[in-house]
Amino acid sequence: MQVLTGPNAVIWAVDRVGAGGVAALADTGVFVWEAGNVDSPAFLPVVNEGRVHSDLKASPDGEWFASHGKGQLWCWRRTKSGWEPIIQEPELNVCALAFSEAGVLDTVELKDRGGGGVDVHIVRRKLGGRKTKPETISTFPSPEGLHHAADLARFYWYCVDYSPRGQVFLFSPTDRFQHLWDVKQPKLLGSIKMRSMCNEAALSPDGSIAAIDAGTTCYLYRVATQEPIATWKVKHCYSPKLAWSPDGRRLLRVDASTTVRQFDLASGSEVAALGLKRHRATAVRYSPDGLTYLVGSFKGPVAIWDAE
Repeated sequence: MQVLTGPNAVIWAVDRVGAGGVAALADTGVFVWEAGNVDSPAFLPVVNEGRVHSDLKASPDGEWFASHGKGQLWCWRRTKSGWEPIIQEPELNVCALAFSEAGVLDTVELKDRGGGGVDVHIVRRKLGGRKTKPETISTFPSPEGLHHAADLARFYWYCVDYSPRGQVFLFSPTDRFQHLWDVKQPKLLGSIKMRSMCNEAALSPDGSIAAIDAGTTCYLYRVATQEPIATWKVKHCYSPKLAWSPDGRRLLRVDASTTVRQFDLASGSEVAALGLKRHRATAVRYSPDGLTYLVGSFKGPVAIWDAE
């Protein structure tokens, strides 16, 4: 295990960037450790609300990474002199993002509809050229109960995720139903009713499985049919984080304790529980090759663990 230190702040999201580097979204901004220079991370200031209202993700080739928090969007490009900001949008009401391809950033944005109600827009930006003009590729109405796009910042209990390759969107801002949409059609695939409000969900890399954290149990469903396929008993947490392995066979969970737990889809059971000792884990993500995973903590250090 390797430990990266620097920020004295809560880490809410982590990912691999560049050639072996690591980016971490903290309360105060983004910290970036370059490979071979792990003692002096670069600092990129951003606005971040933390908890379930923010995220950070890198492109498959690691040449771009983007972050959102409190509805705002930032994106950086790797250059010879460091990380150059190419998008700084303060008023988009972004609630999820993913790089559906290298150099292609998809964002899920909420926009007020005239007369009340909110529409969900999947917006695509091609980042390779000089301009990053956004293009709406899919639009559908949000679930009932969300009357204004800005309302999302006030909600604590909600699930949202956009599958890594841009196939499926999951959203439940105000009720116990987890709504699943096919992005390309676009159409509602179905809604999963939960016993309680949930605040974490993760779609598998191919968009075929939804993992939904309901506090003391993590449920896994097939997206196409909403059929339950597994349950995983977990420690209760108000702000858990889930992360799938790139092959969709393993699921990691952190729960603000000092333990990182791993679930195996084939066996339907927990197969590992690793301790951070003095650090409470608040963020987790696999590397693109699946050989390691990153764990962010409550006081700032980021641990790099071998997956096996």
